[in-house]
Amino acid sequence: MFLTDGDYCKGDKFIAPKKEPNLDFVKTFYPNNPDDKLSLTFNNSYFLNTNHLYIYNGDTTSHPLFYDGILTQNYFIKNKHYKSTASSGAITVKFENNGSIFKGQYFFSWDATVSCSKLNVEDISIENNSLSITPNPVKDILNLRLNEGINSVHLYDLSGKLILTKYYNNATSLHLNLSHLTPANYILVVKNKNDKSISAKIIKN
Repeated sequence: MFLTDGDYCKGDKFIAPKKEPNLDFVKTFYPNNPDDKLSLTFNNSYFLNTNHLYIYNGDTTSHPLFYDGILTQNYFIKNKHYKSTASSGAITVKFENNGSIFKGQYFFSWDATVSCSKLNVEDISIENNSLSITPNPVKDILNLRLNEGINSVHLYDLSGKLILTKYYNNATSLHLNLSHLTPANYILVVKNKNDKSISAKIIKN
């Protein structure tokens, strides 16, 4: 078994196997500190359309997949980043491979780094304050403005469950009707036209 446990939060890497092409697996990564949230960054990766790596926001495969959390289909990946918002702080990965071979080689690989840190949902996580969110707290309509353009909006509860997803075509402003939601705290994830994530805490009254 190539998936040995490591001290991932201190820099050990999660690396694809060189052999055993028919081996499917499920592995969960937990933060060392129960108050931390785990991050998984794929530095370099490649998959055929016969290989699938699923990345879940939580400690089982019953938790929601991350947005863009299925890696497959001749997909070169570099600097692909996922950060847990689940209460456990964990990330689960599931790999499926049918053993396809081309010229004696198995075409899947990945090199990922695991890290752990606090999830600061009080602040917008992008480097600047280009995302405008009003009002917050919100009762009915949430107004979003992003000069770079919005491609998608995802809303999670604090357990990491995906509550809402909407897609847009580089909209610079939009209005979300949240009147149907139970009053609680939520995590809003906005993806801009360059697929960069912006996160913020939303308080629903």
